[in-house]
Amino acid sequence: MHRAAHPRDSRAPGLKTRPARGFMKNHDALFQTLRIQRRLCNSRTRSWGGEESVMKLREAEIETHAACNARCRYCVYPAIKDGLGRETLSRERFLDILHGLAFARDDLVNIHLHHVNEPLLFPDLPWFVARAREAFPRARTGFSTNAILLSPQKAEAALKAGLNLIYLTVPSGQPETYKRVMGIDADIARTLANIRTFLSLAGEEVRVVARSPLGFDGRLQAFYADFPRVELEAIPISSRLGRIDPETSPDLRQPPSGGRPSPCALSWVAGTLIILRNGDVPLCCNDQEHRFIVGNVFERGVEALWTSPRFERVRAFMAARAPRPADFPCDACEYGLKEGA
Repeated sequence: MHRAAHPRDSRAPGLKTRPARGFMKNHDALFQTLRIQRRLCNSRTRSWGGEESVMKLREAEIETHAACNARCRYCVYPAIKDGLGRETLSRERFLDILHGLAFARDDLVNIHLHHVNEPLLFPDLPWFVARAREAFPRARTGFSTNAILLSPQKAEAALKAGLNLIYLTVPSGQPETYKRVMGIDADIARTLANIRTFLSLAGEEVRVVARSPLGFDGRLQAFYADFPRVELEAIPISSRLGRIDPETSPDLRQPPSGGRPSPCALSWVAGTLIILRNGDVPLCCNDQEHRFIVGNVFERGVEALWTSPRFERVRAFMAARAPRPADFPCDACEYGLKEGA
């Protein structure tokens, strides 16, 4: 008999799960057998240096939907889009997530309403921004966008809702390179015009970060020179755990000025939680195919999962503080801390 999805059933029909690979097939058994000489107690853990400290949740990245208007060549979305489904995060479940994050109210710095998608395709985005700002007024709430859909109307709606953080990802200011890398017939002039209008509407309280995975070419540098408030952030290209090969495309080869990524386990990842539409929590933002799921917040609760021994073992693997299972994703990731480092 077909069972209708319960309102709180995280395995709603249509949501695909990726086949496990390598160690991921048996990660439950591995977690049960692995012995780490440390335990969580009252939501406490040890810092990388060994001293006891509270593991604080600093960043929450929440997936609202799984659609994108671009087919960027440095992203896995074009390869996985057909299996992502059209389900979106409901208002009720979003409020459940915000309620679950309440334990970190004093610690949360950023709430990101994006994950391998284009947030501006989500009609409820302003409502979600407003609810997050109400629940966490001291945190910044925003999203990452390619700015193609950042019309004056959408910009005004997001800002009115309380948006105070935005990441603008534009790979190139050169028209042909921009089209090739974006994978669509996009107009760089229109995109930059959208950004200019947004910046004219946004107050100084809005943090604006411009990102470019290819480094900032001359045209982008000249454009942003008119806006000294904008922070420029060159992001070294990631292979997305081996799915993207930058060497196969001259457009994607990292410029020498891009530098090497710093190990994420020693910076932001230890305090970051990613929550998918169905409540699943993937290993990290680079696990864009969601091959390794730590747990589900709708089944366990946000705080219970964040402070669980299971999550602590994952952190130990990521920080290279415990022997890793074979094929652990960090070993294939440019941002991963390598064992013995």
